[in-house]
Amino acid sequence: MIMRPAKSTLFAAVSAMAVLMTQPAAARPDTPEVFALGENTQGDVCTASLRWPDSDELVRFAGDQPYGINCRGIDAAQLQGYISGAQTRDTSGCSTSVETQMLAGLGQVDIRKCFDPQLQRVAYDLRFERNGRLWQGAAIEAALPNLEAALRVLVNNETAPEGGTTPQGSIDLSNLRQIELAGQGEGNEAGGVNTADAVFTSGVRALQTGRLLDASRILNDALREFADADAATLIDLRMAAGLADSNVSQFEAADLHFAAAEALLDAQGNEANAEQQEQLRVYRGLHLINQRQWDRAIQVLNVATTTDGQLLDPVVLSRLNQETLTFGAAAEDAGAGDLQSSLGDEAGLQSVLLEAQRYWTLSVAQLANAGQPGRDRTEGEAAAEVSIRNAAAVAAAPIARIEPARIGWLHSAIERQQGRIHVRRGDIAAAVASFDCAIAALRGAVPANSSACLVRPIQRGADLAATSALLLETQLERASVASRDPSRRNDALEDYRSAISGIANLDGVGPVSQAALERYFDLLSESTPTEARSAEFFRAMQAIGEPAIAREYATMQQELSQDDTIRQLLRERRDLQQERNGLTFAIGALAGEQGGGERTTLESELRDVVARLDDVNSRIAETGGIAQLDDEPIDLETLRSVLEPGEVYFKLVELNDAVYAMVVSREEASFHRVEGTLDEVTRAADAVLSSAQSRYRPERDDVGTIPFDIRGAYEVFARITGPAAGLVANSDSVIFDAAGIFRQFPIAMLVTDEASVLEYERFPEERGRYDRAQFLVESAQTTVALSPRAFLSSRIERRPSEAEFDIFGFANAPVPQLSAAQGNAAMPLECRVTLQAWANYIYAADPVSADELRLIANALGRDNVPQLTGDAFTEEALLGDNPAVDLSNYSILHFATHGLPGQLVRASEDDECLAYVPPALITALAAPVNGEVAGDGLLSFDEVTRLDLDANLVVLSACETSAAAAALAARQAGFETSGAELDGLVRSFLVADARAVMATFWRVPENANTLKIMQDFYVAGQSETISTSLQTAQLAALRNLLSSHPYHWANFFIVGDGANNMYARAGADEGS
Repeated sequence: MIMRPAKSTLFAAVSAMAVLMTQPAAARPDTPEVFALGENTQGDVCTASLRWPDSDELVRFAGDQPYGINCRGIDAAQLQGYISGAQTRDTSGCSTSVETQMLAGLGQVDIRKCFDPQLQRVAYDLRFERNGRLWQGAAIEAALPNLEAALRVLVNNETAPEGGTTPQGSIDLSNLRQIELAGQGEGNEAGGVNTADAVFTSGVRALQTGRLLDASRILNDALREFADADAATLIDLRMAAGLADSNVSQFEAADLHFAAAEALLDAQGNEANAEQQEQLRVYRGLHLINQRQWDRAIQVLNVATTTDGQLLDPVVLSRLNQETLTFGAAAEDAGAGDLQSSLGDEAGLQSVLLEAQRYWTLSVAQLANAGQPGRDRTEGEAAAEVSIRNAAAVAAAPIARIEPARIGWLHSAIERQQGRIHVRRGDIAAAVASFDCAIAALRGAVPANSSACLVRPIQRGADLAATSALLLETQLERASVASRDPSRRNDALEDYRSAISGIANLDGVGPVSQAALERYFDLLSESTPTEARSAEFFRAMQAIGEPAIAREYATMQQELSQDDTIRQLLRERRDLQQERNGLTFAIGALAGEQGGGERTTLESELRDVVARLDDVNSRIAETGGIAQLDDEPIDLETLRSVLEPGEVYFKLVELNDAVYAMVVSREEASFHRVEGTLDEVTRAADAVLSSAQSRYRPERDDVGTIPFDIRGAYEVFARITGPAAGLVANSDSVIFDAAGIFRQFPIAMLVTDEASVLEYERFPEERGRYDRAQFLVESAQTTVALSPRAFLSSRIERRPSEAEFDIFGFANAPVPQLSAAQGNAAMPLECRVTLQAWANYIYAADPVSADELRLIANALGRDNVPQLTGDAFTEEALLGDNPAVDLSNYSILHFATHGLPGQLVRASEDDECLAYVPPALITALAAPVNGEVAGDGLLSFDEVTRLDLDANLVVLSACETSAAAAALAARQAGFETSGAELDGLVRSFLVADARAVMATFWRVPENANTLKIMQDFYVAGQSETISTSLQTAQLAALRNLLSSHPYHWANFFIVGDGANNMYARAGADEGS
């Protein structure tokens, strides 16, 4: 049998490139593997790329291989056109009518309107002959000009269109549009179906260029879309998705992908692809490094491969590199190329690239491990240098031969690692030179000190916009290194500012280098406070994302982008961001006084682009829900302008080993590094948080509280507020933008006054009198902000609901009663899980009763509130074509049900099946229909974004009614605390157009104390703002001895516009 070649995220189309190296003279020697096609008529940036052959096909010469046309955007996984290779498809599905037109640069072309089976929608088919060869391609209407441009590039060797331009089409469609195709209908309007290989290539491209969130989204979407692909394709997708998820700290999801890839490889037995097995090992090594498990990474990686052969033999390397320096026609004249030809087959090149990345990954782990306590630093550094030099030696030939856009990332990574080794040894000058080599590798340039480069640099073109994320990341790290030299510090700070500005405004990138940023934050924290420094610090803070929820945000953005207006705004912003970064890089490349006139022109263009970008951001803020997903940075003065007197914005960020804080009021701003390491701060906060929550008491077989750590609550407050402690303690309102453990920490339960701690400690026999302590809730109302931009949007776009009615409730999602046959129905997961096993997991905790809704009605002087409860409370009732209730008719929605954080779970009876449960609310489980599962009993975060809301407030009230062992099981299943993942669920309601959300950090018993807080909240809300209403209810609980412990009152929090009134409705009196 012919084994299908493995693909690598090192190089998405290695087989095609290998053929390019050895193609005959009759074929175009410079046929590009990927080239730009400008924008389609919808504004998406398009590219043409060689497509992989089907699994049993041999790799063809480059000129005979098919090309696919993909256009970046929310529908990046949709193929918009293609050019056939050696084999053209027949004309089935096309109209019998053919138009022959004279097209620019192509001559006479036959054009048909078709329902194209590859694109799975209506397209236009082009065919013509040139030099005895039949050319055929097809594209949807929006990409027809791009198809023409691609054909001219391939047939006539014309220059590819530049980025930011739309190719001029020459096809007249006036008659062709009128043709009705047999069977043309609704299905023809669906998105074009891409191949798994093309989507794989797109995802890998995002990985290579540093667009980590895009990579995770594209590859995980591909796994859902191509679940029935062949085993080799699924292995490729699983490995790439695993690496993408690991890169954004989705470690459990990455484990799932790697385990699935390993199972697929194991199932192939002796026929398993050796390159894929090696690739899996390398990716797992990278995954371990991402988790800072250096020892384990070294163990995985420090094993000689079976495929590297003699690649590190000095004689072989010497000859290989000599040939590299003289490749092309000169090499042929010199008789060179024989050895490189032996690497021209796919397996050979794949082995080279995998081995290079293995050595690079090994070096990263060895250097990090050398810095751990008890390690031999000198020995570890020496081992890291041997490994990185091996990586450079192995990679030199392919780096010289493959275009920078495809291999520059590996070249840059090798040079960066060499720079890190220099840093560890204290040689800052050498380190800076290595980082200059890394930057030059991405720019396709030769640095001033090229002798410092491990791999010989070559001057050639590079796509700076495409590699902007990697360039910015590399510049950040270079600035971090340079700042260690006092003579370079000012220049380093300027480099930092430039890189931060680019990264903070770049979509789809994900978390940036924390180690590099930590140095920057330290330099700013140690500097003399000024207005300019405060503004700089605030902007830098906004460059740091929360990797644990990044992918959920990307998914919600994808859902919302089905709206044409939002879609176009996001396209405009993405293109302007790329244009801005490209101009910034171009200006930065003009050293000193070089190119004065050119610099002036570029700077003028940059100002224009920035102004247009600001305008697009303003329009995005006006669209409502999508603004809640917009974390585009704002400046400090803008934030101050929307803060009320007595109000402060308190922001934290976590970096590699430190926490930084900033407190902003209308009049002043203060920033500092929080005392202690990240681990010390986290442990201190966790101790206080644990004392606020319940725990299982085996001696009583119940759930109860322990004494709250009053002193610890004060010490954490003093630590994180630092020099701004007085500013926070004396404020009337605190907007808390948290990070790390503080995302699940109620700031309201921090103690602000040490004297009150001493007073509390004077009466040890009255430890239950927590009202003696001065909690922050006593002086200030508190609200959680998801980002400065989201907070700004909630303030400037404040508007009351236009709903007709005030409140609607949901409660009592019951444990399903399934028959044996119903329970045996299979869940639509990748492994065997019955509906009964799924239900056993989801409904581990007892449902929240409707008592809460009844008491709310009583508090409002009513007999009841409209509600959906019991078996009627299903996801279908909310999301179906005929929903049971029009949610947009209610200004308050109250969900009394449990919420789940996004996590992997073992839901099968044999405990072998891992399934991902997204952040979700539990609903009733609909019974199977004709043996088919009708729902999963979850209202997931992405489904929430599709709800049509017009609510001032959504309340997510998750109470715990199960006791003792059942409660402990619920905690072990991950139900106890909100965590960062539930942030995605909360934000999804804001995206669906709720102005504010009240949720809980942890669950509390459904008892009189909890119900009283809820009653007080709704009563106060008739005359007070949402945030003040919560403060009123919490203070009442604090001052009641039975509910004084923070466990009972501190877990409730508000996200969004807490300054609004929950009952406010346009055209209605408040409190009606």
